[in-house]
Amino acid sequence: MGEILPAGHWSFQLANTFLLLSYVSWDVLQLRVVLCLGSLCFAGWAAFVLDVALDTTMWNMLFAVINFVHATRIAWQRRPVKFDHDLHERVYHELFEQLGVGRLDFKELAKEALLRRSRPGSMLIEAG
Repeated sequence: MGEILPAGHWSFQLANTFLLLSYVSWDVLQLRVVLCLGSLCFAGWAAFVLDVALDTTMWNMLFAVINFVHATRIAWQRRPVKFDHDLHERVYHELFEQLGVGRLDFKELAKEALLRRSRPGSMLIEAG
């Protein structure tokens, strides 16, 4: 049996800690962020500690960029969506929310919509 070596460099340990966090993450945004951080730590470890591991540095920088792009896209999709009119908010809550339509999808639909007010009891649609 070989001798026991000391623990690796702190950046290598930190990168593996981020990998561990990614394995227990349930949220996709959190997963992408910790994978990005882990890849950056591995790239730093390969570039500054190993000193000659250009392939490891480049692969991990590519992984970090990919995860950063995905995390940015997910964060953008999760941003709060504000409607232009109070009426849109009411229509969304009373009709579309219960159908499972997302706020962003409804906002896109509302851009194409024509708002009209009608008096109570007015005929809006007639079968025929």
